[in-house]
Amino acid sequence: MAERDFVEKLSRAGFADIEIVNREPFGIDDADLYPLFTEDLIEVMKSSIPVSRQHEIATSIVIKARLLDHH
Repeated sequence: MAERDFVEKLSRAGFADIEIVNREPFGIDDADLYPLFTEDLIEVMKSSIPVSRQHEIATSIVIKARLLDHH
């Protein structure tokens, strides 16, 4: 999901003061740590993504936000 789309969805869900506090590259080795990425999928990524790009297939972000009070 694009970063701006994610921020927009948080805003629509009632969050304010949305701030991206950290961005880190996310590579195939990182993906391998999550059950969402099966062994077969990791192998497909390794065989189809050039080695020079495998260290950064996505960007991991950390967001800080405040949930608006809806009383």
